[in-house]
Amino acid sequence: MSHQFVDGMVGEFTDINRGMEKTGTFTMKRKKLFQLVGKANSNLANVILKLGLFERYY
Repeated sequence: MSHQFVDGMVGEFTDINRGMEKTGTFTMKRKKLFQLVGKANSNLANVILKLGLFERYY
């Protein structure tokens, strides 16, 4: 997972939020939204695994 990829996703979400603030409407196609959310969830899961946030220490 590269920083450019993550920056691009954050940029997409930022653009969505700015557009909704200006217009009050959401115009992204459903398929594209689901793909973007899926990518974000996958990256978040990878970060959690790499950081070992769910590892238990006894």
